[in-house]
Formats: sequence, structure tokens, C-alpha cells
Amino acid sequence: MVAGRSRVGGSFTNYDTGIAFQPSDRVQATISTSYNKGRDDAQWITNDDRDGDGIIDYVYGSLGRNVVDVTVRATYAFTRDLTLQAYMQPFVAVGDYSRVRKLALPHSYEFTPVTLDYNPDFNSKSLQSNVVLRWEYVKGSTVYAVWNRTQSDSSRPGVFNPFRDLRSALGAGEADNVFIVKATYWINR
Repeated sequence: MVAGRSRVGGSFTNYDTGIAFQPSDRVQATISTSYNKGRDDAQWITNDDRDGDGIIDYVYGSLGRNVVDVTVRATYAFTRDLTLQAYMQPFVAVGDYSRVRKLALPHSYEFTPVTLDYNPDFNSKSLQSNVVLRWEYVKGSTVYAVWNRTQSDSSRPGVFNPFRDLRSALGAGEADNVFIVKATYWINR
């Protein structure tokens, strides 16, 4: 655990843990998790000419944030020349703004309250995953088959529930799937 405070009232706490294991000569895996909780006293939201007077207002808010991710990596070796590797990372970042205000004086830490006509809160959930099959069919010559899946979901802005949000990251939202094959051949000279 690592924690800290800023001189203007912000704070953060980070928790990290992980485990690596090798249940057999053919399998290696790691699982790591990270959780960050914090409060930023004056997080920038937007620049806006709110009054229509041609003067830009710099709008800030107190941001309560929660960020969590789980990273899983695994490798299975069928043979020395044929391996399967997998990577998966569900990720959640939630922000809840309060005390929305604009900068009152340039180069100061003085603010005046304002009201936004939209909610700047967010709840960003995503999943990144890759599966790579690597085959060295001749010494120095390799074929890679890669499947990449990316998906995201932004429902429930500002509301943090780690288990629900991680489950949502694993299965909700539109997904993009990409399949790539790459082959190399080593020519002796």
C-alpha cells in the first residue's frame, strides 16, 4: 500500500498485489491486481465562455476517483517450438465530481461556484485481451496467429461498485475482434 496527501486537500491510496505460479514445466501464469482510490481537490473539467463575454472560464471540480484493474497472463508450451500465450485485463475507472467551480483569479487558487448543464461524472469499463499462437516451424522461421478483443462500457457514470463494474467490463459493451496472421521465413546465406 502507498498513500499520500497534497497540500491543497487531495489524497490517494494505492493497493497492488500479484502472484506468479508455474504448475508444470509447460505452464506459467501471473495474476496481478491494482486499486487506486483518491480525491483531487481541483481537477480540470472544461474551458468555457459561460457568460458569453469572450472571457474563458476554467472550470474545475473535486474529483473522487476509483480505478481498479486485474491483469492475467499465461503461457502454455505444447513444445519448445509451439506456444500459446494469453493476456487479459479488465479495467475500471470511475469519477464522481462535486463542488464544481471556476477559477476566480488567474494564477490563484480562488474559485467561484458554477453550474454545468451536463454531468461530468464517468464510469469507464474496458477489457483488453490477446491470444497469441507462436509456431517456429523451421529454425528462425515463425508463424504467429493473434486474436485481439477490445470492448468497453460507460454505463452508470460516477457510481462505483468494483465487482459489478469488473463483471460488466468482462461481458458488456460493443466488442472489436481482430485476427492477424504473420509469417517469417529465415533465408540462409
